Amino acid sequence: MADFNTDLAVTGTQEEYATILKEIAKYRKDSSSIYFDSAFAYAKGKKMIDVIRSSDSVIDTFVSTFEGELQISASGPYGRFYSICDDISLFEDIAKAVPHCAFSGTMDGFDPGGNQTVHAELSDGVLHLFYKYPDADYFFVEIPMIVEDVIESLPYSKFIELFKIDADSFDEDHYEDFIWDTAVNGGTFPNEDGYEEFVDKYGSALSEDEYKKAVQEVILLGIGFDGGENREWDEEKTIKVI
Repeated sequence: MADFNTDLAVTGTQEEYATILKEIAKYRKDSSSIYFDSAFAYAKGKKMIDVIRSSDSVIDTFVSTFEGELQISASGPYGRFYSICDDISLFEDIAKAVPHCAFSGTMDGFDPGGNQTVHAELSDGVLHLFYKYPDADYFFVEIPMIVEDVIESLPYSKFIELFKIDADSFDEDHYEDFIWDTAVNGGTFPNEDGYEEFVDKYGSALSEDEYKKAVQEVILLGIGFDGGENREWDEEKTIKVI
């Protein structure tokens, strides 16, 4: 079981954008042991493309008609590697290929070894890398305890009543998955600022004010976790690419 996501925001020239997208396109399942399931590139006012399924000519056409920030959101990486912290060099490869652009990127998720994150910042020819290494204790010990504690304090029946969720489309297994996924992915519960995402994802019939009141009721029950998202970086690295 593994789930990783990669996000990148880049400011540069059209030529640099094309170079970056072609670098990402190398991570295809049919040509690499480490791959992305998809990698959507988009910019303001432009129809997105899936870089993994696009030819070089499609990429060139895509970047030739816009200016401004380029956004990339990829599913993965997946494949044969131990840790994204040690075995994936995507951010370094991009920085070396386009050292004069600027970007901010994050690769994070979990596998049986635990949660892990790589964050990268490139500016003025210097790449800053930040790492959170797999935390197996958090994944195998703390998360099951979190799930158990939340369900005990806020049973499924109370949860769907409080947040006005349709039981026919959201059963007890969905509830347990919701808590587990939130904790694993560094999320926050309850999240006072997460109204729109919560309603869209779980079909809640609450208004925003009702949602905030429900959040306060959960807090009064003594429930609250941030999924480890505030954990300090385990390592920082600086690489000059110019």
